[in-house]
Amino acid sequence: MATMKRFLTPLPVMFFEAGLALFAWITAVQIRVWSGIENAPVPANYWHYGLVLGFLTVIWNSRFGMYRSLRIGGSGEKLEVAVTSILSAFLSFVFIVYFLAPNRVSRATLLIYAAVSLFLFVIERALLRKALRWTHANGDARRIVLVGNGEALRDYAKIVRENHGHGVEIIGWHNGPSWAANFEETRGIAELETLPTTQLEAAIDAYVVSYASDTPDKLDEFLKKRYDELSNIYVLPNLKSFALVGLSLENFSGLPILSLNQPQYSNFDLALKRGIDIVGAGLGILLLSPILLTLGLLVRITSQGPMIFGQERMGLDGELFMMWKFRTMKPGPRQPGWTIANDPRRTPFGTFLRRTSLDELPQLWNVFVGEMSLVGPRPEQPFFVEKFRQEIPAYMLRHKVKAGITGWAQVMGWRGDTPLKERIECDLYYIRNWSIALDLKILFLTVKNGIIHDNAY
Repeated sequence: MATMKRFLTPLPVMFFEAGLALFAWITAVQIRVWSGIENAPVPANYWHYGLVLGFLTVIWNSRFGMYRSLRIGGSGEKLEVAVTSILSAFLSFVFIVYFLAPNRVSRATLLIYAAVSLFLFVIERALLRKALRWTHANGDARRIVLVGNGEALRDYAKIVRENHGHGVEIIGWHNGPSWAANFEETRGIAELETLPTTQLEAAIDAYVVSYASDTPDKLDEFLKKRYDELSNIYVLPNLKSFALVGLSLENFSGLPILSLNQPQYSNFDLALKRGIDIVGAGLGILLLSPILLTLGLLVRITSQGPMIFGQERMGLDGELFMMWKFRTMKPGPRQPGWTIANDPRRTPFGTFLRRTSLDELPQLWNVFVGEMSLVGPRPEQPFFVEKFRQEIPAYMLRHKVKAGITGWAQVMGWRGDTPLKERIECDLYYIRNWSIALDLKILFLTVKNGIIHDNAY
């Protein structure tokens, strides 16, 4: 047990994963040689590239917080985070090889390495999560004392109770509210003041503190008394009902500042998402150009008016842009409003386009020029934005990211004439939990679930 515990700390895991990257590289080179895919000679000291990959792997895993979870007693990051980290290390290596390395590297070797490393690291991280949970279940959990009467502690205690893999054991609740007695983990625990200082330091790994907003002095009193103890102190702000899409701590010349409702995306994340949008939209326009041309001509032949219809929508940070669609309505003045079932304004071919979502294909251009993304909350007309922002809490937060052709709400079935509250909740979930893996999942589900929808009028 003690040996395994030492192995599951950040430093041994870093060395092991660096070695795993080196092993994956050597394996990829040997597979390429044995398979005869390419006849190019293997460069001397080719294993040096494996050392670079090992270094990049550790750097990117650290960047994605995959070792921090080991240090604070968590259960490891999700596999999708591991996949994103490994792909980031691989793309960094490709950049180094093609622009900085003295010798060219076989493209077949690179592709084989990508496949081998993903396979090995997904298995390694899955086994690591199981090992961490096993150690937590066998007495290696961090001992936590809850302090205060903040509502955030109720959520924290619930998460700990339902997810034993986090490796946390609540051993007491000091200065808690009356409803604290309902939690089994805190029943019968003595107040902190009744325990000797030596016993406190030996028994408590960390305090998790949160006080209600009407008792701010209590937090100051606790911190003044215990800020210099060996046990860690974590403060939970009571901002859950306001921090709907993100909360982070920033450093302003030494002054800590809480940033509220700013999506937690790095510049690399945004650049990667934009790169996928450009490639995806560009290939879509190129490969679908015969279909786009055919649909445009059919729109023009079956009814009078232009092929393409532009409508003003609100996107990132409230910026307005013109969103393009194949025209599905008869020409004439239009009032702001949604289409309804059997809408008399639709053309016969327009009905087909709407039912199949093919009218949305021109938005690939909006994606290509950067006004939209392949995945994101669906953009709305300014008229409705002004209406909904007064009626629906947190509605405007969906404009913290670029609007998309498809999104989490759409693949969950909340499309067209469906309850707006559920659609907004899906949009906020997407913003809070965004990752490249989630984008790819949404694109896959969009194709898998089909483009025809009963609520598409």
